[in-house]
Amino acid sequence: MDNNIVLQLTPTYETHPPKIIVDVNDHIIFNGKLTHADRFNHLIPKEHSLKLKIKRSGRNKEIITTDPKNGFIISELSINGIQINPDIGYFQCIDNDYLGMHTIHGKHFTLNGEYFLEIPYYTLRGQITKNKDKFDVTGLHHEYCFFGASMTDYDFTQGIPPDTQ
Repeated sequence: MDNNIVLQLTPTYETHPPKIIVDVNDHIIFNGKLTHADRFNHLIPKEHSLKLKIKRSGRNKEIITTDPKNGFIISELSINGIQINPDIGYFQCIDNDYLGMHTIHGKHFTLNGEYFLEIPYYTLRGQITKNKDKFDVTGLHHEYCFFGASMTDYDFTQGIPPDTQ
């Protein structure tokens, strides 16, 4: 089953919509002016990493003067229905008239630059040996992935893993 990536971008502008390029795993899924909130759904194969890039360009001295809040907001980002905080990615500010290159975190961007988020896929497998009594792997906690459990081959629908010691 593929992973469903949902991304919603909301523009903030008065006169000039921001120019945006959205790239998911080296596939451009949007290239143009973001005139209204757009929701993008994209499938990536289950055993692939996610590499998301959102490039913003075109902000110049005229836009800075006439439309200072011009930019975009990452208003939704989720993978298979699990909300991802855009702050874990970063925005590399480049090619701005009054500012040098620098990096920021957040979800609201008004400068030229590129947002990056990479969530790698790992194939490392292991065994759960600690804290088995602290997680209800068949009930409450089974919808969330925690490091360790995500790296095993165990079928958690069968209950708590047997002792391997």
